[in-house]
Amino acid sequence: MKKTILITLSLIIFSLNGIYACSCIKVNIKNEFERSDLIFTGRLVDIVERTASDTIPLEGGKHYIREYRWKDFKFKVSEFIEGKNKTEFIIIASTAGGADCGINFDLNTDYLIYSSEIDFYLNSFGEGTKLKPYYTSSICTRTKTMKKTSKREIRKLKRLANRKE
Repeated sequence: MKKTILITLSLIIFSLNGIYACSCIKVNIKNEFERSDLIFTGRLVDIVERTASDTIPLEGGKHYIREYRWKDFKFKVSEFIEGKNKTEFIIIASTAGGADCGINFDLNTDYLIYSSEIDFYLNSFGEGTKLKPYYTSSICTRTKTMKKTSKREIRKLKRLANRKE
């Protein structure tokens, strides 16, 4: 019996070798404010699913084509708290969940959004194409629905934004 349990546990441990998961560090309001490029409140009004491909060169002249999937979440802004972009609508791009820390949003729901501006290279294994900067968020930020947002957090963010000006 003990031998069976030991073998089972060993198989489980060794089979986990290739599994990756999102891991986040809890950040306070001030630190999240400092690392965010754009903070606003708004309602999600549209979701557009997108895909892109990345070619990875392999040995022997072969290539592996990797496909990226993400969603563009369009928010109608209620209030800007931090950031230079002051348009009526903001698009937040995310993989919408999974092991890569992407975040998903629900239509017609109000959110407090902490986001960062990104312009990464799509092909990191060769000559890539620099992308037009865009905003993204993840489950590792303090982004949440307005129902779960305290008035204290909004007040603190506004104080931090006023000090910065």
